[in-house]
Amino acid sequence: LAQEDTWWTHPPLYRNQSSLSLPAMVGHFMSAVLAILAVAPLRWASAQPSWCLDEPTENPALLLVQVAAQGRTVAKTASPSLRRAVNGNNVDDLKCSPLQNHGSYFSVELQVGTPSGSEPQQKFDVVADSGSDAVIIASCICSQEGECSIHDRCFQGTNKSSTFLLPSGQVPIISMEFGSGTIEAAVTTDVVKVGGTAATMEESLLLMVDRRLDIQGTFEGILGLGQLQSEFQGDSQKIAGFLREASIDTFSLCFNGDTAGALRLDTKRQKKPMPSVGTMHWGLDFRGVSVGDEESELVICDPAKTPYGQETACGAIPDSGTTVMLGPEQHILSMFTSLCEQWPRCVQTAKNRPEPKAEVFQELLHYCGEWMEPDGTGLDELPSLFFHFAGANGENPQTIEFGGWAYIFESDGGEAEMHRTSLLKGAAASKSHTWKAKSGSAVCIPAFGTSEYTTSQNGAVWVIGTPLFYEYTVHFDLNPGNNKNPTIAFEKGVCSECGQSASLMSEGSVAAHGTHPKRIAKRLRNPPRIPKRDTSRPL
Repeated sequence: LAQEDTWWTHPPLYRNQSSLSLPAMVGHFMSAVLAILAVAPLRWASAQPSWCLDEPTENPALLLVQVAAQGRTVAKTASPSLRRAVNGNNVDDLKCSPLQNHGSYFSVELQVGTPSGSEPQQKFDVVADSGSDAVIIASCICSQEGECSIHDRCFQGTNKSSTFLLPSGQVPIISMEFGSGTIEAAVTTDVVKVGGTAATMEESLLLMVDRRLDIQGTFEGILGLGQLQSEFQGDSQKIAGFLREASIDTFSLCFNGDTAGALRLDTKRQKKPMPSVGTMHWGLDFRGVSVGDEESELVICDPAKTPYGQETACGAIPDSGTTVMLGPEQHILSMFTSLCEQWPRCVQTAKNRPEPKAEVFQELLHYCGEWMEPDGTGLDELPSLFFHFAGANGENPQTIEFGGWAYIFESDGGEAEMHRTSLLKGAAASKSHTWKAKSGSAVCIPAFGTSEYTTSQNGAVWVIGTPLFYEYTVHFDLNPGNNKNPTIAFEKGVCSECGQSASLMSEGSVAAHGTHPKRIAKRLRNPPRIPKRDTSRPL
């Protein structure tokens, strides 16, 4: 609260005390005491940062009494920073980073290195990925050698960053495998900044020197936000993650369709989070899927049928870096069959048809342009999917809903077949190659893919990708204290952009999860991003 010329050094009180009568001095003193006593309960009860005045005010004591009396309503004479602290989303400008929508993934801006002399700050748009742990950016060596795109930005440390360091001796080169291919990266040291949070990545900044990824469009790197926050290479090489190096325990991710999403660091802890069941990944006890109604029969992962020796029937990884939702082929087919049985249009179409209902469901989606409205609405006629989750030991179970607009993607007709077969593999309809939609007509595909990842403790593992982050703000906590597992929580509501308070947005806002009156399918503008995982590892 100390501020030059306004509080402890207030001219009438401290610089010319002889001009004040004793009652006046006592009055000033009591105003200050009342202000502190009034604000103290709010200060300590709130998770918001300390209030401070960055602009002179005529009477700070009176202002703070008004703040205390009015709760979260601040007098107009307050400074902008105080108004943000009380009315806004705390220090959002510093702790929040916008997420740019690339159609199949979201990226966040990283600032890397400390500019030498007049050199500009080096910046990169990287995938915000809760499914991996390391910070990876493209080295200029990669593009010079023709292994990375010359159109993507690349990092140069020597003579460009004053904080760039190479390990003594031979520089370690590690290989990392992804669903779209492999990369080789050099292990280096430099400063990485996300929004207003910086960390020195000591021998933990990975510079791509060789990239063999089948990716269309820009790819400048990855910001790993995974639970492990360390990658072991060989017996001794340990690569720490940004969250660990920056001493960040809590963060949240949410996506928007037409506007920027948000990555927030140092977020408020949630009241009823689910303790992670994962040791290698953010993981949840996946207790099945109901179709059409939350209380309807489970079509997959029924806890009552958990095999002997397993801790959970199935597991789930909330992964912001995966475009779709991935599960075993038989699970996907069972879910598509149930969706058809709960969808009147599909029930009618499937009559007297020899094809399995799961294929009829996919065919109707392919021809969605014939029954959707011209403005893209109409997917609300599909039944909702209800995913049931819980934390370790069944703690704090939570059910989340995906409407038709959430689990369907719209795609170009020429690419729909390619996306469908590459994602669904054996679950793709056998005759889908013969489907021909009208020219210019919308084509839809389910936002699912097949993945066989089975663990001894948690059974079949699903990966819940971007559809989750479009519908919910997902909160993560690496260190909840008391030796408890890291936690995950889902918050239904508004995905507010950085600098914008969720409390100030209207419930009908386009950015509000699940509140827009006309929900349309999200357009898949780029090939889906499907990271590869070591399925021999536990969840």
